[in-house]
Amino acid sequence: MNYLNIALIILIVCWIVFAFLSKQGILERYNMSAFGPILMVRTMRGQKLLTVLAYPRRFWRFFGNVGIPMMLVGMFIMFTIVLLTDYVML
Repeated sequence: MNYLNIALIILIVCWIVFAFLSKQGILERYNMSAFGPILMVRTMRGQKLLTVLAYPRRFWRFFGNVGIPMMLVGMFIMFTIVLLTDYVML
């Protein structure tokens, strides 16, 4: 058995365990929630960190306003690269 199969089996087992614990209500009791195979643990320390990080509103507004056009340009460039490589392969 190769490493990819082992990793896939571990992922599926974790997903099943998290789904079972979520359905039983055990995760909510400990302030946790499962999003597929990902387990989110809510702590006061983490909530304080998010509050501190969210404080500079002007930065996040600028980041979003600049990031969306940059993402669109990057997406267009990647699409162009895919088309060019397909054209070259003909």
